[in-house]
Parts: sequence; C-alpha cells; structure tokens
Amino acid sequence: MKIFNPRTPVVLVLFFFFSCVLVSEFSFCSGASLKKYNIDTSKISVSGLSSGAFFAVQYHVAFSSKLMGCGVVAGGPYYCAEGNLLRAEETCAYIGGVQIDPLIKQAQVYAANGDIDALSNLGQSRVYLYSGTRDLVVATSVVKAAQSWYEYFIPTSHVSTEYSIVSEHCQPTTDYGNKCTYLGEPYINDCDYDAAGITLQWIYSNTLKNPTTPSGNASNILTFSQDLYTPSGTASTISMNTQGYLYVPTACHSNTTKCLLHISFHGCEQTTADIGSDWYTKTGSFSLSLSLSLSLSLSLSLSLSLSL
Repeated sequence: MKIFNPRTPVVLVLFFFFSCVLVSEFSFCSGASLKKYNIDTSKISVSGLSSGAFFAVQYHVAFSSKLMGCGVVAGGPYYCAEGNLLRAEETCAYIGGVQIDPLIKQAQVYAANGDIDALSNLGQSRVYLYSGTRDLVVATSVVKAAQSWYEYFIPTSHVSTEYSIVSEHCQPTTDYGNKCTYLGEPYINDCDYDAAGITLQWIYSNTLKNPTTPSGNASNILTFSQDLYTPSGTASTISMNTQGYLYVPTACHSNTTKCLLHISFHGCEQTTADIGSDWYTKTGSFSLSLSLSLSLSLSLSLSLSLSL
C-alpha cells in the first residue's frame, strides 16, 4: 500500500548505535554486501540522545558542509569536555556550569586550521534542542549552553527548544517506554511527546508528511557488517558493534526518487545488547520514516558512547 505522497520529502533515518560509518558514496550493505541508494546529499541531518546527542553535535560541527541540521536531546555544546573525562562526566552532565566562550574559540581555531569544516556553514543549519525538567543525568543548563553555542553561529530563528516537559533523562515518545519521569533502561519514555518527529519536522522545515501507520515492513530493516568500515576491519577495536541496522522504505529501493538521510545516535546503555531493537524501532524516527514517501532508517550500533 502506498502511504507516501511522491512530492513529500523522503527521509533516511540512521539510528547510530555508534557502530557504523556513513561512507562517502552513501552506500549501505545488507549483511556483507553494499547497495547504493539515491540520496539527496544536500538534505542530510543528525540527532542523538545523551552521549549520542553530544556525538551528534560533534559530528554536525565537524562536517557542517555536509549537514543541514541537528537534533539534541539531553546533550551539550561542541567540545564541551575539552578533552577531560572528569569534565565530561560532571560539568557537561549533571553538575553544569559550562562556559561557552572557550568552546567557541576552540572551534574557531580548529576551523582555521582546517581540522573541521568552516563554521560559516552552520549559518543555514536548523537545530532542535530538548531537556526534561526532571533530568538528573544531563542538566538543562548544559543543553541551554549548547543552544547558546549554536546561536553564536546560527540565527535564533533556526533554533527550536523544548524545556517544559516533565521528563527524566530519556528519548521521549508518544506511547512507548517507561513512565515519563522514570530513569533507567531503555531510556525511552512514554511522555506523550514525539521528540523524534518534532526534531525531523523542525530540521526539514515542516515539510514531512505525518505518519499514517505506526509500524512498517520488518523486511525493510537490513543488517550489515560494520567491520567493513573500520580501519582495522574489526569494529570492536574502536568500541563499535559488529552489526548495524538500516531501515529502507520500499519507495527507496528502486532509486527512482531521491531520499533524505537522517542519522540518529543512541546514548549509553542503549546498544542492541542492552535494549535489543528498541532504539531503531521504538523511538519514533522509525514510524515517521514510514510515512515519508522516501525515508531510510539506518541503525548503527556502537557499544561505547563518549560525551565529547
């Protein structure tokens, strides 16, 4: 059954379990084989939860010439930890008190040296930030520091925030997970709030069609080897899982229509070993991708996430 308007933008959602690499040709493999998809390379975005949100920000800033936006759920500003593990676990987490001036200056140094993309690329980006009022893991002040960091480079009209939901440290959904104020695995909570959908709609300027079905075709979820994309050939040596997951809507298989691409990074204790398939099937991005005429969901699985 066709559930997409062919003129509706197509979104590929990569659920980064921190264990896959997006290759330059935007090819993905099923098992050990690769297949290329027709992706609009000007419409790629990222998002993440917690350590995955920190990772998404790092990725967005470093590769800003390739990305159009970022969703940050319980994450902080670029270079927040300044290379210090204790700072990552305290100042950039539950304690707060992040000062953005040195982080902005360091980003400018990196850009001037060519270590990251030119910061001017961020000017057209769209960014969404979320923090629950009961979050005991990453303080709201840390997320607001990320907002301030971004607004130094991005017009405030391109930044959307949500700080009023009474939720713990979690990926908020409309109808799946623990009680909204619960802290614990799978860190996906039923808050009557579609953070994934709202993030994508904001990044893509509300051009996406809302879901018409809560579930998709399970046969469109592909498993691929992440070992193939790591320098050593063994993903575990860089804290990645050996397998990744990609949801490819039926409309994207033929390559006749361009698909958008969204990359989603999970947080700590959200690998497939921890919570099974919940990150790439229960967080909302999956169901939204089903209603986007051309929408890919790639789940990458990394066994260790760091707040950078």
